[in-house]
Amino acid sequence: MSNENTPLLATVIGASVSNDKFDKIWDWKSSLSDHVRILLNAPYFFIAPFVLSPKAIETMQLSINSANKCPYCTGLHSEIGRMAGLSDASKVNVEGELSTDEEKENLTLFAEFGQAFGTHNGWLNHHGDEELQVKYDAIKEEYGELAAKCANGAAYSLMWGSTAGNTINNFLFQTLRGNIREDTNPIFEGILFLYYVICYTLIVITSKILKYMPEGVPEAVSIVLHIILHIIVVSFVLPYAIVGCLAYPFIGLENEPLPSIG
Repeated sequence: MSNENTPLLATVIGASVSNDKFDKIWDWKSSLSDHVRILLNAPYFFIAPFVLSPKAIETMQLSINSANKCPYCTGLHSEIGRMAGLSDASKVNVEGELSTDEEKENLTLFAEFGQAFGTHNGWLNHHGDEELQVKYDAIKEEYGELAAKCANGAAYSLMWGSTAGNTINNFLFQTLRGNIREDTNPIFEGILFLYYVICYTLIVITSKILKYMPEGVPEAVSIVLHIILHIIVVSFVLPYAIVGCLAYPFIGLENEPLPSIG
């Protein structure tokens, strides 16, 4: 239930008001740079469910969100993780920790990679990010190069969702209340909100529908759901990334280096 201080727009899309501060948000320049970065990894969004198990993908994405703390991602991926068969998806989302010995044996590499990815914003091979490189290399050694690239791609998908979600919530619960941060631009936040409001409305609706799905669904169901969700993701990321590519030579995005996907 929304309280009297909740903006109407937040009520419409069902946004959470549990957090008063949203640390991981975009400004206009980083949003352009990151959308290009995310688009470069988009092919692996679609390969990932055929290379990695649904449990591995959701363990990684929930572990990323344990650092990014996006309420939209919590709602969606806690349900998808439960459907994939994780014994306690909420614990992975909050703490980045697995519950059973079997999960710890088979999924710890993905949980650790997700936590490192969330902590370092996915800037693989940049900004002295040795921890993330080590976790990436561990997956590569254990499961192969394609699996590591798919893990990296799926992780960028969650980074997109959580950073966009937190930026939207900062606009709804801070900027619209007059609490404007020095490192944000209200006009940019408003434009981002209008661009993504349909997408995040769909995320909220999907999360509510998935609550009625059983635990441990057949793997094929998880694969189909993954592909459908990422078709939606790319349909929003692609136009934004095109703008980022066109702007890249003119607005100094070279100061936001794009990682190699090789």
